[in-house]
Amino acid sequence: MTSWPLTIAPTSLRVQQLATQCTQQFHELSLSQYALMKDGRENLAYLAGACSQISLAATLCNLAIHHRTEILLYEDADPTPTTSRDQLRRAADEMRRAATTYRSLAQRLSRHLATSAAARNPDQLLLTSQHAAAHTPANATPPGPATHTPAPRKR
Repeated sequence: MTSWPLTIAPTSLRVQQLATQCTQQFHELSLSQYALMKDGRENLAYLAGACSQISLAATLCNLAIHHRTEILLYEDADPTPTTSRDQLRRAADEMRRAATTYRSLAQRLSRHLATSAAARNPDQLLLTSQHAAAHTPANATPPGPATHTPAPRKR
């Protein structure tokens, strides 16, 4: 019995790390210009949901460890692994939901970036030509065709 909680502990630690990374990612994105992008706020809301799901999964892993080790502390504790298995099953469900949320979010962002890149090129050309026109003096004559002056010949 005592070796089982030791085998789940590394998984529990990894899920805790994922929850922390997800929360850091959410924090950084929420402080950036990301929320101002098209669908940025909605995507942040989905990311917050995924963070919660991962955090819940980490908590459920810890509860599974606790339920398996409480028999060492309390005489009336459940000696069967039923409760801890249920906690792990729930943790796996939460991780699947979080993975689905992340996949969906990644697909949305990929589509958004692809359409943004395609739309940005014509816009960038338009902005560049407008910028050049705005900074050209009114009395300046546009440059004519380049003339070629031959170099002097050496004898």
